[in-house]
Order: sequence, then structure tokens, then C-alpha cells
Amino acid sequence: MIYTVTCNPSLDYIMELDSFFEGKTNRSRKETICVGGKGINVSIVLHEIGQETTAFLFAAGFVGDEIVRRMNASGIPSRIISLPDGCSRIN
Repeated sequence: MIYTVTCNPSLDYIMELDSFFEGKTNRSRKETICVGGKGINVSIVLHEIGQETTAFLFAAGFVGDEIVRRMNASGIPSRIISLPDGCSRIN
């Protein structure tokens, strides 16, 4: 069993572009939102290769609620410490 700790988890917002022009309006062709943070990323890889892992993380606010929802849906065992104030980050 490998335990990971993520003190500052995030929802990672990834946009794919066909091209990018500085100073112009750029439109994405696809967006993806996933859970991130160093410890969570390690637990994701460990889980994918079949290694037992548990992710420990802090979560706050509506972003934290979404992180918790996505971690529960991922099937990766996690222990979440809910913070009464603040808001987890979107990256």
C-alpha cells in the first residue's frame, strides 16, 4: 500500500486548440476537466498499474465538492479532509 498526500488538490482545466494567436480570440476545440495535484497524480498512476494506493487530500468549497465527487467516481481509495472555509483551486 502506498499513501499519497495532496495538500493543495485542484480541478485541472485543459483546453485543446488547433492554433494559437497572441492578442486574438482563440477558440478551443475540446475541453477536459480532471482532478490533479502531485499526490493525486501519483495515486492515479499507481491505481492504473494495479498498485494499492490511498490518496489523502484536503478539499474546500464548491471546487472541493467536485474534487471529492470525481475522486469517488475514479475508484481510487481516498481519505478527504473537508475544510470549513476557503475554496480548492482550479488550475
